[in-house]
Amino acid sequence: MTPFFIQDDTPRKLRVPDDIDKTQHRNGVTGIAGIMTAVRDLKSGVERYRAILEDGPQQQDVMTADFALGQFTITLVAPTGDDADLGDYLTKRGEVPYKLWLWTDQADKAGALDTTLTHGTPIELMG
Repeated sequence: MTPFFIQDDTPRKLRVPDDIDKTQHRNGVTGIAGIMTAVRDLKSGVERYRAILEDGPQQQDVMTADFALGQFTITLVAPTGDDADLGDYLTKRGEVPYKLWLWTDQADKAGALDTTLTHGTPIELMG
């Protein structure tokens, strides 16, 4: 199952360099805001994530369900009858991450990145 879950209890200073030049990117990204994962069936996806996270979604509609983990959100998205793109994505790749949102501290950098530069992966910077 992707994304997979892991809890790392290693102190941050042992995992992340304290050299600012090694931890800052020119687009100002400061961390992950959320991930959208494609699922074939929203109901079974919600039940699977409810079991893993030991909590239900904070928001759910016909097509999506959002699970909040602090400042991070996992959004499940399932195709509806008229969503051929998502259906094609699931057929080709399976139930895997579909979109990524990243925090940026540079408001002028907020917005969608060019998918020709992200290997076709939708990535959006959130200010």
